[in-house]
Amino acid sequence: MTSVPDMNAGSFDAKVALLRRDDTMSFVEVAPGPPQRIDGYTIGAVHVSAGPGPHLGEMHPDGDEFLHVVSGSMELIIDDGDADEVGAETVVSLRAGD
Repeated sequence: MTSVPDMNAGSFDAKVALLRRDDTMSFVEVAPGPPQRIDGYTIGAVHVSAGPGPHLGEMHPDGDEFLHVVSGSMELIIDDGDADEVGAETVVSLRAGD
């Protein structure tokens, strides 16, 4: 795998790491709209303060999302509906370390 650029927590703000299946990696600025699709994984950090999350919901038809709560707590609402219809909702409480 190629070497990883020297990144610290502050410099990761507004950037996304692209980890490709061909063992290459790069960091790109976050662009408006949906994430760039690549053959691999995209990793980013989102800072959430009190109130609703940074978007009004999203779908992952071909992938998963990993959440790690660094500090504080949050409620994650999982909806088993689709893009056109709200389904059954499950609320999961997450705390720092989850």
